[in-house]
Amino acid sequence: MARPRNTERWQPLAKDRDILNRMHDRFTYCVDRWTDIRKEAATDMRHVKGDPWDPSERLARVKAKRPVIALDELGQYENQVVNEVRANPRAIKFSPVGDGANDATARFYANKAREIEYRSHAQQHYTRAFQNMVERSYGYGKVRTEFETDKPAKPSEPHSAFTKRLLIDGIADPDSVYPDPDFVDATGRDWKYLFEIESRTRAEFKREWPKAAIQDFTPDLVKYSNGWIDQSSVRIAAYWELEHSRRILQAWEIVNPDTGQPVVFEWWEDEAEEMLKQAQAAGGEPVKKAEREVLTPKVTQYLTNGVEVLETNPWPGKWIPYVAMFGKMLWIDEGSGPKLVIMSMTRLARDPNMLHAYYTSCEAEMIGMTPKVPWWVWKGSLDKANAIKVQKANHEPV
Repeated sequence: MARPRNTERWQPLAKDRDILNRMHDRFTYCVDRWTDIRKEAATDMRHVKGDPWDPSERLARVKAKRPVIALDELGQYENQVVNEVRANPRAIKFSPVGDGANDATARFYANKAREIEYRSHAQQHYTRAFQNMVERSYGYGKVRTEFETDKPAKPSEPHSAFTKRLLIDGIADPDSVYPDPDFVDATGRDWKYLFEIESRTRAEFKREWPKAAIQDFTPDLVKYSNGWIDQSSVRIAAYWELEHSRRILQAWEIVNPDTGQPVVFEWWEDEAEEMLKQAQAAGGEPVKKAEREVLTPKVTQYLTNGVEVLETNPWPGKWIPYVAMFGKMLWIDEGSGPKLVIMSMTRLARDPNMLHAYYTSCEAEMIGMTPKVPWWVWKGSLDKANAIKVQKANHEPV
């Protein structure tokens, strides 16, 4: 999704240009930084599915009619780890800390979280993300919202067709997610942006977004999209972006005229004028004691096909609502600066697994070459039919 070089024949809408250019640059950067990690993960998954052989080596052996055997040696160990999570379900835990919190409040929030988990079938999403982490080094889950009902609600009903509720959702294919590669926190809470990619046929796209400004994908447009749009399909990205606005937080002290005791009030600088009027009306003269700059987070989701912003959806939280499960994270300097390597349980078992497959194939090959008949004859003593039988006896019962 790199920004195309030749754009003189087609340009995006003016309102979308800045966000699309920023998105193009970030996606190119993401793909570049995640390439090595995903390449190792693809090799991991080849071993997990029972094919440790390098494709070229497998093809050469198949052409030579040599054994290509792979016994499942990894599955039993990885299943043991994953089944521990299945047998011992996880849950969100709340602890009462500060601001008057107590055990009753923590239990209330824990019960609400348990209700969300039950409604979302969260255990299967937790397990899937954990299994992806074990097998390929990374897995993801996400939080989303949905309307409580799609039918008009009666005044007496507790729900509304315009009220949203939280859901915990899973991601079946972790390769559909491209998070900010410059993160440090293993959960991903410090991501500044994230992409989740899906594909649609052109017909599906037109049905799903009938009001999209672009419905006819001309050759110029296909060229501009740089791979997002081809002859039959359109890639749709949910692009999440975390931005911060700067606000000044102030502390003011007001002496209570009745008691003579100072009282400290805190408010934003852009709200100070109104707050000062209220404080002065109460009979005190505020004195500013301190101020500091605060970064206020804002999360927005943009749905795009690479050439147009289809939807813009603000998110009420202060983090991008995705959670990562990463294996062991290592920063290794190979001469060009620190580089992130994420280990899976499969990673260091690949060579032993390949060696076992090679030994087993060689053993089968040697057994197949062992003569099956206890006697031999002089060359030319057998007619053609019996000579063929002796030849077959080396690799099949005769």
